[in-house]
Amino acid sequence: MLNKKSVDDINVKGQRVLVRCDFNVPLQDGKITDENRLVAALPTIKKLIADGGKIILCSHLGKPKGEPKPELSLAPVAVRLSELLGQEVKFAADDNVVGENAKAAVAAMKDGDVVLLENTRYRAEETKNEDNFSKELASLADVFVNDAFGTAHRAHCSNVGVTKYVKTAVVGYLMQKEIDFLGNAVNNPERPFVAILGGAKVSSKISVINNLLDKVDTLIIGGGMSYTFSKAMGGHIGKSLCEDDYLQYALDMMKKAEEKGVKLLLPVDNRIGDNFSNDCNIQVVKRGEIPDGWEGMDIGPETEKLFADAVKDAKTGDILTVNKDYKIRVASEGYDTVNAGVTKIPFAIEGLGKYKNNYVSMKDGKQLTYSIDKKDLKDCTVSVDKNLKATVSIDNITETKENFDVKDNGDGTATVSVVDGGKNYTGSVNVEIGGRKVGAPMISNVKVVGNKATVILSDEVDGASGYDYVISTDKDCITNKDYTAVNKNQAKTTTAFKYVDKGTYYAYCHAWTRDANGKKVFGEWSNGFQFSVTATTPDAPVITDVKVSGSTIKVTYRPAANATGYDVVLGTSSKKDNGELRPYNYGAHKKLNLKEGTVTATFKKVPKGTWTVGMHAFNRTSIDNKKVFSPWSNLETAKVK
Repeated sequence: MLNKKSVDDINVKGQRVLVRCDFNVPLQDGKITDENRLVAALPTIKKLIADGGKIILCSHLGKPKGEPKPELSLAPVAVRLSELLGQEVKFAADDNVVGENAKAAVAAMKDGDVVLLENTRYRAEETKNEDNFSKELASLADVFVNDAFGTAHRAHCSNVGVTKYVKTAVVGYLMQKEIDFLGNAVNNPERPFVAILGGAKVSSKISVINNLLDKVDTLIIGGGMSYTFSKAMGGHIGKSLCEDDYLQYALDMMKKAEEKGVKLLLPVDNRIGDNFSNDCNIQVVKRGEIPDGWEGMDIGPETEKLFADAVKDAKTGDILTVNKDYKIRVASEGYDTVNAGVTKIPFAIEGLGKYKNNYVSMKDGKQLTYSIDKKDLKDCTVSVDKNLKATVSIDNITETKENFDVKDNGDGTATVSVVDGGKNYTGSVNVEIGGRKVGAPMISNVKVVGNKATVILSDEVDGASGYDYVISTDKDCITNKDYTAVNKNQAKTTTAFKYVDKGTYYAYCHAWTRDANGKKVFGEWSNGFQFSVTATTPDAPVITDVKVSGSTIKVTYRPAANATGYDVVLGTSSKKDNGELRPYNYGAHKKLNLKEGTVTATFKKVPKGTWTVGMHAFNRTSIDNKKVFSPWSNLETAKVK
């Protein structure tokens, strides 16, 4: 199944080897509370040490979101790895990850030495898979080894981007083991076949759940995503994790399981807490009976027994490997064993090792009649990369010669079709384009201060290059495209809408990336988050006249509706701020809190130069009695000679 080069296929003596590990371990008070991920990485690290390589380890830890956070440093990992390996793992303490400290530590390495870099997510470029950080990581090494199976699905610099800039890239023992096991388990399972899914989000597991229901006998769903299923069934989940936009999807999956005869097991009870902390109050309740103010933390004792009984019956029998446990001898001369059609061919299967039995069809001139049917693409593993190149696989056979037509659908998916009467395949299928499809964001809160509304996402979206946010008084604005305000091309998981009028609003967001032509490809819209603004936004004032007399500047303006005061400023220049042109760098040159009814502001002893004049109106209708500003006025120029 692997079909990848591993550490057994290379010689790293004297070479610098960058190893991507998964050291995302739980920490409490700076101490590692579960070191299983460290232990799992040891075989690969020890192999590379024994071969005489210079081993440079890297990993992420938590979600520092592009800035150094001491509590998420990998320093404790270096200490424990040193103990487990029986030799020093030098920690390259460097907030830049590949800064001067890291470069110096690598330059000083001898064969067999081990260095651990700082948390890769200290760099904002890591999760964006940006080339500059990928190049920096690659500059440290001659060889790249990916042994971080738990993060291999993420297109980040340290496991994807770096491979573009090294000559040799292979997998480690852990990655090899996981790929081999999962490939065999899914494609050739012993039954009953039981799968377990967890995690917080249903949205990130859509395709996994859908595909597994076609293969498994029992599907167990736990973790935070189980509360979405519970709510979909009419249960009360308090403040537990939930994706409201996927309630119908949860019901659809339950119906599909019933139709397929698959046991879909969900928690029947939960351990709940009144706060997300180690010292919260805890109780056990039945599914769907979580009170307000409480949230689900774990499955309950009845669920533990239910899940254990299901797993107990699952088969984990031996998987026979060709050329290890058996070999196939085929009298293939003169026979077509590749193209679709009916063929007769002599063959023999010979057991190897402890498997001694043989089946021989060659004696007495007997032949096996077999047929190779054209395979429908819907029954194959089909992938399309960002360059619209299609790859079609069945088991461990990858098709490279068939003529496939690939059509970009413009929504992050492509339609792959067989053309020219393909030899071995038929039909068509829609698939996601690799590196383009992004998921749906989740809005966790909208913070309102006066007439400013800040939309906050629960987390960044994997694969997203940016975000577009909208607010509207229309709940159905996504369908109607009736937006009150739009903030496009935002890089962060928060954005602020200024000067929002009094009323009730709904906030939405969708993430996007860009296709090969630079065109935006959007993911699905987020949940709709309702919020209210109680403050009244004043109208923008209008500057009607600016007069300069010596070093005195007199500004005359027209009063604005809903205003109780005015702030007038002189800036040295102007700049565009979130689509709004405003004065910039006004320092001490400002007249604040001019009373209602005032229509002039006078500045004396103004230094020589050209000044940008602008102003706000304000009132104090916010709950906290702080200023509620209008948009900026028109800007005027005043020159003091």
